[in-house]
Amino acid sequence: MLSERQARILAALADATAPVTGRELALLLGVSLRTVQGDIARINRSHAVVRSTNRGYAVNRDALDAFFSGDQASPDPSIAHSALQILLFEGKQRVDDLSEALYVSTPTLERHLRTLGSLLKPCGLTLARKGGWVWIEGSEGGKRQLIGSLVARETDGSLPGGSAAASIFDSMDPEVLRSIVTSTIASFDYRIRPGFEENLMGSIAVALYRMRTDAHMMDQRDASSAMDDARIEYRIAGELCRRYSTHLGIEPNFDDQTYLAHLLRGQIEFVKRGAESANPRMGMPDFVREVEDIVRDVLESFSLRIASMQSVYNFAMHVDALLCRSTEAQIQSEEVLENVKRHMPFVYEIALLVSDRIARHFGISISNGEVGFICIHMGMILHSTMDEEQVGIGLACQDYQGIAERVREGINGRFSETVTLYDLGLPITTEEVAALPIDLVVTTQRPRGLVIETVEVSPFFSTSDLIAVEDAVSACLKRKRAARVRRLVRTHLSEELFFKTDAVATKHDAITFLGSKLHEFGVVDDGFTESVLQREELSSTCFFELFAIPHALEMDAKRTMMAILVSERGIVWDKAPIHIVLMISVNRGDRKEFVELYNSMVKSLCDSRKVARIVGADTLEEFIAELDRE
Repeated sequence: MLSERQARILAALADATAPVTGRELALLLGVSLRTVQGDIARINRSHAVVRSTNRGYAVNRDALDAFFSGDQASPDPSIAHSALQILLFEGKQRVDDLSEALYVSTPTLERHLRTLGSLLKPCGLTLARKGGWVWIEGSEGGKRQLIGSLVARETDGSLPGGSAAASIFDSMDPEVLRSIVTSTIASFDYRIRPGFEENLMGSIAVALYRMRTDAHMMDQRDASSAMDDARIEYRIAGELCRRYSTHLGIEPNFDDQTYLAHLLRGQIEFVKRGAESANPRMGMPDFVREVEDIVRDVLESFSLRIASMQSVYNFAMHVDALLCRSTEAQIQSEEVLENVKRHMPFVYEIALLVSDRIARHFGISISNGEVGFICIHMGMILHSTMDEEQVGIGLACQDYQGIAERVREGINGRFSETVTLYDLGLPITTEEVAALPIDLVVTTQRPRGLVIETVEVSPFFSTSDLIAVEDAVSACLKRKRAARVRRLVRTHLSEELFFKTDAVATKHDAITFLGSKLHEFGVVDDGFTESVLQREELSSTCFFELFAIPHALEMDAKRTMMAILVSERGIVWDKAPIHIVLMISVNRGDRKEFVELYNSMVKSLCDSRKVARIVGADTLEEFIAELDRE
């Protein structure tokens, strides 16, 4: 099976009218020449389709046609996605008709249909086949959940746009839908909880679309036993059904109303004073303490503390709403999760562990979209528990008509948490600057003879002055963090723990290999590798199909070290081939260093071009040099 990059190499060569050099392919793909050469060698090991000439690479077109006519090519996700949409929105299909609609051969379609199981299974659905026909089999609730997931994926959780979304939203006005839902909820003195509007609107839109196509919920009466007719969600759902019956010409049944009521649970809140909340646990201290204990236990494993009890209470209320919502009503869009994973990887790590504990403690499943919102709460809870890099600014301004105070207030208002101000006299002397922990000088006087970075501002400290200071502070922070990361990397790396080999082929082999090397190095005990494997079971430590950073659940290593495995051939990690694995062993006393090392490595290696360069490194020094290179 081809990797995505190998498929791109073949596509580039197939489209070319003349041989293409390895360097041209490397530039096109954003990888090293060595990586291109390795990929071509692997392609030819299975099928000899690429010829090497003195002018570059070319394809043997007969061999290429034979290669793609079999089952060797990687499935095209767009074909499987399109097939899934047709089966969902148009129902039962003849296999031959479906292949014709997608402009692919029947064998090709069959191969792509086999990939749909992983998308259908979480929704309790299966792909059914009989007599040349194919269809999706399962409950109406599962189908609505799958449609909602597809729409969320295409629209990032918002209502308009996307090919799957078009089947729903082209048949109804999103603004009318939004208006009816919000006004109906408001008529009962409730509102949608902040942050949940797009998710709720999308779920209701899917439900209404299915009702319009005569796909109604069935056998929900048992499930609705807990949904008392007197509950506010059920009464709101009834009014929505009445209004939509008139507006859309649909006839919701009892089970449809119950389904809408379940969608509303945990996503609305009371807005009038003096009345009783519809949330039965709201304000109950025992529940808040349960959630607090889970968060505190996870943080203590990293020697961290809760920074704000108000943030914990807010998170407990979020968990309370999560418990009330049905599985179908959970947030599906993973935009927030992917953003946090890329920019605040340690917060993502904490959120994963907390989510797993919440799920096991309360016996629920939690979608990746919901984990994204848990990331936000964890970021608030962790706020101020970690030391931030500080920038020292020497302030040298005339003390006339409040000039100095105006500049001071402007800087403090923008950089209260990252900047420390030191007053300097005028004229500024090199000796005075050298005596203080100053990284840059801000002054209203033209600087002369200073070797330190200086920003000259006007006495009025205008917006442009603030932007100039902001740019200088950002550049200074970037330099300081880069220098600190360089120190950390060199402190926690050893040539004896750097391995470049193609002998390791799978995730399990990579974890056991690096775990054994850390054990031989004397920094971890016997149970370390097993703990790493347990952490991997919670969620993959692979980032963006580029690299992996496996680590143990505990911080009980004798010393914080990082073992590195580089493979040009690639290691299969959750079906994706990656080329860099960094295993970190953590000593409890080094938890700050671990957080910095973890965050910096993830942020640095998210650049696919940098990863391609690093794969070419043969020694630890070359690895560090490529890591440090912009």
